[in-house]
Amino acid sequence: MAEVVLHLPQEVIIRAEDEGAGRQPSVGHDRYDPRMSILPPPSIPAEPPARAPEFDPLVAFPDLAALRDSVLQMRWEEVTAFFDALADPADRATAIRIAAETPDVGGFLQRTAAAHPGSALPRVLLGNHYIHLAWEARGAARAKYVSAENFTLFHRRLAIADKLLAEVTAEESDNTDAWRLRLITSRGLQRGIDQTRLRYRKLAVHDPHDYIAQSQLLQQLLPKWGGTWEDAFAFARQCRHIAEPGSLNPVVLAEVHLERWLNVGSGKDPAHLRRPDVITELVDAANHSVLHPDFRGGYQSIEAHGHFAAAFGLAEEHALAAPHFRALNGYASEYPWAYLRSLTSPGRGTAYKRLRRRAAKAG
Repeated sequence: MAEVVLHLPQEVIIRAEDEGAGRQPSVGHDRYDPRMSILPPPSIPAEPPARAPEFDPLVAFPDLAALRDSVLQMRWEEVTAFFDALADPADRATAIRIAAETPDVGGFLQRTAAAHPGSALPRVLLGNHYIHLAWEARGAARAKYVSAENFTLFHRRLAIADKLLAEVTAEESDNTDAWRLRLITSRGLQRGIDQTRLRYRKLAVHDPHDYIAQSQLLQQLLPKWGGTWEDAFAFARQCRHIAEPGSLNPVVLAEVHLERWLNVGSGKDPAHLRRPDVITELVDAANHSVLHPDFRGGYQSIEAHGHFAAAFGLAEEHALAAPHFRALNGYASEYPWAYLRSLTSPGRGTAYKRLRRRAAKAG
């Protein structure tokens, strides 16, 4: 695609792909259903997908597909109405990511931010969009395999995102959507663990149970980002300790155990997940979160069940994995299955199906 200069509201100029600069935002809202605000939380569909596993969240949650369509059609009133109907922080984080990763969205978000200077939402979405572009430039490889040119582009785009989001948090200190994303920019810009912890504390003042924020801080605390296993496990256990019954927060424990399995020496550590104390901790976390009667579901429910399904399956505790695979009903998320793709199978779906078969036999 052709390269054009994009003008951000903050007068920051970068080179970026042409993202529909000639189109104008629409303010129509004929397709928005106001009943959305009183509907129950989104849940994993009872009808299994046509193909399994199904990794597309827009198939699992059609309302997210409607959000993306609103963004593609540049119907800003529909977009704002969608977010006005979302109260749960994890659901908001997912919806923000879906909107921000919509193809060719940058120009629309820049024009919308300029047209609504008093609104934080377009800048939050635009900040997340630049985070997405930054990680596209960097890729998923270890740092030593990323070229200097790609690292430069990675840091430049993250700096733009951080500037946008910092302006939001300066104006609205309680904007947890912006603080949550600033945990990612802090890590990517290598601001250090202390700075990322500081940003998390500023978020936690307003919401000490923000699961996505906890998951992002956990990444910073891992050895691969300069932290230690001791700090990572201590934080994950603290998240479980303060978690409300039926919340997502104990899932952070499943995440850290999978990271430990993945990142030991030069390869995975299969023995870690099979330790009795680890199994006990995972069972407790599952019972206090996704298996608790008060669990509310939400857009993160597929990834949450997926972490437990993968952890128990890799531990060869297939009977414990079974309820999570039943809850997934053929749906999946990129993580944790992308981890299994790189180490245990040629495709993420292969590992999912193999562990699901074993779980079905066991329970």
